[in-house]
Amino acid sequence: MNKQGPNKISWTDFTWNPVTGCKHGCEYCYARKIAERFKGTDAWPNGFSPTLHVNRLEIPKKTKAGTKIFVCSMADLFGEWVPKGWINSVMEVVKDRPDLIFQFLTKNPKRLAEFNPWPENCWVGSSVFNAHSMFVALKTLTHVEAKVRFVSAEPIISYLGGHAFKGIVDWVIMGAMTGPGATKPESWWIKEIMEWIDKDATPVFMKSNLMPYWDEELRQEFPQR
Repeated sequence: MNKQGPNKISWTDFTWNPVTGCKHGCEYCYARKIAERFKGTDAWPNGFSPTLHVNRLEIPKKTKAGTKIFVCSMADLFGEWVPKGWINSVMEVVKDRPDLIFQFLTKNPKRLAEFNPWPENCWVGSSVFNAHSMFVALKTLTHVEAKVRFVSAEPIISYLGGHAFKGIVDWVIMGAMTGPGATKPESWWIKEIMEWIDKDATPVFMKSNLMPYWDEELRQEFPQR
């Protein structure tokens, strides 16, 4: 596992990648660049082709209770190409450590309901990047039986629209794109989504990279669960 912090994925403690690789083809994907650079190594034996790392399944067993673990930061565990057996292998580890918090994100939220009801130590979410993907995520998450449901607009690359969150999600994450050629979010995109967040009293975690586009204090809240 890789320890996280203020300059990394600041809303989790560690990332754990028992599965790596993805077929979504997002232009802004940081994981693909890393995989291509280190293809053929122990970490990326097959480059960015989806791969199950059986030797990594035991890692969380030695982790301190209460730790938040973001699962598959270098993959989409619920992509259509991922065998259900791989996901079940991960879920068995999750069930064996009810004292840890496992955070899941996917761009393919329609598969999440396959695993209902989710263990109580799971935070289950969908990545969004524009108004349509936000609409789809919220509609789909209503069918997911998890203690914490959330959406992550990271990076924000387009207008997110206005959406009601109350009763659907327990948390919203927002962040900007970084690096060369990054799309810069408009401040009014953030303002509008924050109005809905405040209206529904939804906890929000705003990454520090939003500071250039937001003239108010950043809020870094976690689900009240």
